[in-house]
Amino acid sequence: MATHLPSQLTALAISAVDISPNSNGLPGFQTAERLLGGGAKYILLACFAGGLWRIGQWVLGTRHGHGEGASAGKVKIGIACAGVFLVGALPALLNFFEGIGKTVR
Repeated sequence: MATHLPSQLTALAISAVDISPNSNGLPGFQTAERLLGGGAKYILLACFAGGLWRIGQWVLGTRHGHGEGASAGKVKIGIACAGVFLVGALPALLNFFEGIGKTVR
């Protein structure tokens, strides 16, 4: 019977842990949320400014026959758009994967 004791204790320890995210666990949670929201806004502004800059690169590259510059501008506009998409989609992605994680037993 003593040989099964470690596996029984491990099973008991695993089944006894129940952790769920909550907003009351630590002080300053609302401040942290506001800081993250502000940081996301700055990232969106940076992507917007980068996108405008790269539109100029694309236009000037095309206008002056510099195909490499025009092509690089197009790629970087796509990167700026992907950044904006990820900032907007990240909360939904995190909530989705949290929901999947809650189903794991």
